[in-house]
Amino acid sequence: MNGLNLAGADDENGCVMFMNTYGTAANITSVSFTVTDGPAGPNNPALHSGNADCPDRPTCVGARLVKDGRCEAGTTLPSGAPSGEYQITATAAFTFLCENATTDPCKNALKAGGPPPTPKDPVLIRASSTMTTEISGDGPPTTTPPGDNPPQPVNPPPDTPTTPTAPEQ
Repeated sequence: MNGLNLAGADDENGCVMFMNTYGTAANITSVSFTVTDGPAGPNNPALHSGNADCPDRPTCVGARLVKDGRCEAGTTLPSGAPSGEYQITATAAFTFLCENATTDPCKNALKAGGPPPTPKDPVLIRASSTMTTEISGDGPPTTTPPGDNPPQPVNPPPDTPTTPTAPEQ
């Protein structure tokens, strides 16, 4: 099961759009963001979740998305994060409450060996979807930590030593 479709919001840096393409409503329980690559290597900063930069659609956490329903979730870098491009992974956790086995993803309840969902005995399906996108940081430039590259002399000595010669007479 693929879960919700995720797509980067083209006009908002750090925003992702979640869209439910299933006939069963999806309830989003959480959205998280992590840096998977960035200019600071293993010392990349933690991200802040928030929808401050994603004003076009409702916030996702706690949203109930009917078929083709959409919401956005966003993240920002902390102030002072090094400048550069960051690859981030957005993960949405969600549930579907299935009351029949005729719509997706509820058809999967039978494939998993569970009882068929009914209105009297609904089946709760838990799932998650991830997406990788990019965000730009415009903080201070990255610097190389001390000890990684030894300092280079400003004026390296010539390869062959020179010997002073006596003036000609």
